[in-house]
Amino acid sequence: MTQPEHPLMSGLLRSKSRCMHEIFGVLEAASKTNLTTLITGETGTGKELVARTIHSLSARFSGPFISVNCGALPRDLIESELFGHKRGAFTGASEDRAGLFRGAHRGTLFLDELAEMPLEAQSKLLRVIQMGAVRPVGELHEQAVDVRVIAATNHDLEESVAHKRFRSDLYYRLNVLRMTLPGLRERMEDLPELVEFFRERVARKHSMDCPPKFSAAALRCMAMHAWPGNLRELENAVEAAMAMAPSSEIEVEHLPRTVRPLPPTPALREEPLPTLREVERRLVADTLGRVGRNKAKAARVLGISRSRLYAILNDLPDSAPSKPRVDARA
Repeated sequence: MTQPEHPLMSGLLRSKSRCMHEIFGVLEAASKTNLTTLITGETGTGKELVARTIHSLSARFSGPFISVNCGALPRDLIESELFGHKRGAFTGASEDRAGLFRGAHRGTLFLDELAEMPLEAQSKLLRVIQMGAVRPVGELHEQAVDVRVIAATNHDLEESVAHKRFRSDLYYRLNVLRMTLPGLRERMEDLPELVEFFRERVARKHSMDCPPKFSAAALRCMAMHAWPGNLRELENAVEAAMAMAPSSEIEVEHLPRTVRPLPPTPALREEPLPTLREVERRLVADTLGRVGRNKAKAARVLGISRSRLYAILNDLPDSAPSKPRVDARA
């Protein structure tokens, strides 16, 4: 049965799949609250897009939305980046810095790749979320902040908690509302609409008046791909194909090589195995050729008696080097 269209369905979030409709329900609930929200899923599934949608639909829509990749923050500066610092707090701190939390005051702070955050910084992040206040590096007093935190990761946080790589108390503080975004291969019924969305976006990006369209064969080929990079990989593939297409239609050969199926491997022709007699014949004929057709020497090289050599020679076909029969008594 076809799913009824959800009011949040638009652009990349437009979907016919049941798994995405479940995401829409959590997304709608998250937009009506200030609860911390955890978004999990493979890389390229659109976690930041969902976070921005939650922010834009929430009461904080007029406030700032700040996104930060925790894995890209230098370990020795992560506290300064998140919580700010006072001038002179450390070497290079030439002026006061507000930090990302105060920058997101009355808005939303999106912490992407949260699992990459060091344990010490996790402890301080937990306190900020609990207390609603930050203490900049080098400052004695805390400063109140009003920030809604949305975190995301492509790691298995439960496994990270079990192996002591992620704080369990922070995990439970973040895991209030949770949604796990499906990979593109789990929503392949959405592929044609997603391809069209990216096609139109690429056309606007490059000011293309008549952007080429994807043929039915190209779409079928794309539907057979596993898309490990998900939406991000799909967007790159669409842009690359549009650049390669010389005409108004994109065919299979215009798709990136990583998307196209591998050419079939030609079947190996099974050669019949030679019989023992045939092997003997070939070996004797080859040896005779190498010793100048000296039969006595050939027998010594082969380690057989002259009578055995003659028996093999007499069994050679007419095309063999020795056509007349050889008398073993000769």
